[in-house]
Amino acid sequence: MWRPSLPVLAFDLGTACGWALVEADRVSRSGALDLRPDGHPGSRYLKLIRWLERTAWPERITVALEDVQNHSRLDTVSGKKYFAVHAAHIYGGFRAVVECWAAAIGAEVLPVGVGSWKAAIGARGGPHAAKAEVMRAIRVLGYAPSTQDEADAIGIGLHAFRQARRPARIA
Repeated sequence: MWRPSLPVLAFDLGTACGWALVEADRVSRSGALDLRPDGHPGSRYLKLIRWLERTAWPERITVALEDVQNHSRLDTVSGKKYFAVHAAHIYGGFRAVVECWAAAIGAEVLPVGVGSWKAAIGARGGPHAAKAEVMRAIRVLGYAPSTQDEADAIGIGLHAFRQARRPARIA
């Protein structure tokens, strides 16, 4: 059961990791982390763990993650679809770190579909909106993200917070 009054910590997981803390239907803090590895391939995950543990968070939160189902890119010239296996592995590692941290602090995890949050923030193109369009939509909502990954995290967080506030449907 989602707790509607809880703040939402949202993530756009990746090497350039966007994050946003949404409280009372407004973004209170947001940013982007550089999670490139420093020598050892596992160092990217240690950076995320250390950042999560060293940052002051509200006592109780819900964690929202963009629920990526497919890491692929369409080559607009050839029309071919390329699968980004390495990116998928890195995403899975980041997701595991965040889900383990959430379990350790007793936070619920809310997976958020890519198409649902993009449509909810009013991005032109809905579920297929490009990063530049997401940035524009977030600016229209009154935020000034410094990166596209931060903009994505803001969109994920706002949508997740609003979803969590909806009363449960009675069957």
